[in-house]
Amino acid sequence: GLHLKRAERDAILRAGRTRARSRLHELVWQPQPFSPPKAVTTTGRWLICADRLGVGEALAAQVRAGGGRAVVVLPGQATAPSDPDRTRYVDPSRPEDFAHLIGELRADPAASLLGAVGLWSLDADRPERTLAELESAQKLARGGLLHLVRALAAAPGDTSPRRDVVTR
Repeated sequence: GLHLKRAERDAILRAGRTRARSRLHELVWQPQPFSPPKAVTTTGRWLICADRLGVGEALAAQVRAGGGRAVVVLPGQATAPSDPDRTRYVDPSRPEDFAHLIGELRADPAASLLGAVGLWSLDADRPERTLAELESAQKLARGGLLHLVRALAAAPGDTSPRRDVVTR
């Protein structure tokens, strides 16, 4: 049968604390030796979805100075420039624009597509925005990034280009 016995209050509290401690997760940092990051090669082609603040243009200049090729991509009506390594425009709401651009860049044997850098979300951080501006910035930052990543993943090729996204 059932046997009941009166327990002291302190004994119950001690047992509860012990049980609770055994069920909690504790995060413990494990010291690791420092290893410098691998150098990112700039030789090859980089796709840079540039912001309006100039970060993308500065990055493109650094890639070009290092011997690489940079394609700066801005939001707008899709166009094909005379020079494939200069500014391109894509409509951030049209996945086919990204697919076409990535397909073109991956098909060019002159330079492999090493990676893509998304900087459009840097333009979305202004507190004085109207509701319409916020919605437009959201479409640009999220929609454009989604379509870019999908186009990179779907493009044929042996290796997948690196993807870097910069936010605030």
